[in-house]
Amino acid sequence: MSTDADAVPVAVAPAKRPPINKYAFACALLASMNSVLLGYG
Repeated sequence: MSTDADAVPVAVAPAKRPPINKYAFACALLASMNSVLLGYG
C-alpha cells in the first residue's frame, strides 16, 4: 500500500544555488591572472 507521501519522484530538482557574487568572482579571477602573469615574468 503505497501512498503519495511514500512515493519517490522520478527526478528530484536540485536545490537552487544563490546567484554568483560577481564582485568575488572578479576579484578571484583578477588575483589568479595576476599571479600567473607575474609568475611568468
